[in-house]
Parts: sequence; C-alpha cells; structure tokens
Amino acid sequence: MKNIILKEETLTTPEIKLDSANGVISFKGKIVTVDCESLFKPLYDWLNLYISNPASKTDIQIHLDYFNTLGTKYLTSFLKKIELQLYPINETKVYWFYDIDDEDMLEIAEDFQTVIKLPFEFIEMN
Repeated sequence: MKNIILKEETLTTPEIKLDSANGVISFKGKIVTVDCESLFKPLYDWLNLYISNPASKTDIQIHLDYFNTLGTKYLTSFLKKIELQLYPINETKVYWFYDIDDEDMLEIAEDFQTVIKLPFEFIEMN
C-alpha cells in the first residue's frame, strides 16, 4: 500500500492523510460538505486494504475545527469500523487535538469516546 494524501483541505472538507507504512490516519480542518459519502468512500476502500495488512500500531489523529451532523455520522461510522475490525488485532489510539479555547470541541471529543471503544488522548493546542 502506498501512502496518500487523500484530500487537500478546502473550506468544506478536511485534509486527509493515510500513511500505511507508519500506521497514521489524520484528519485536519472542517467537514461541512453534504457529500460525505464521496469524501469517506475512498477512506473505507483504503481501510479495507489496510486492515488486511496493518502496521504494528495505528494512530488516528483528529484535528477538526468543525464538522456538521452528517460529518459526525460518517466519522463515527469510520471509527466504529476501526474499533470492530482493526482494534482487536492492532494497537490503535485516537489522538484528538482541540484548540485550548474550544470547549465545545473537547466535549464533542469526549462524546465520541463514550461511543467508540478505542483509547483516546485529548491534546490541547494553543
């Protein structure tokens, strides 16, 4: 598998990087698009291949400033797939970055932690 930048950051979509060699999945920016299916389909395709031959550990880095309800649904589904299919065979952890002044994003991250049974680490950014 090759490492790819799946998507460059735009006003409505995040930058998404998939690094199979180092086991890193990262999201940075905003998810406000109404076409989340097109955004996430290549992620699922990549993840299906990655699960068959993962790195020894997988780090999921999330630094989202905002995401809409549909983005929440798709991100939850993506993380749930990782929880159910990758986590049992792989050391996996979610690193959730949030701006120090954005208490709402921290609360959202904590809500994700109650639904997704993966280890989470919350990291304050200045």
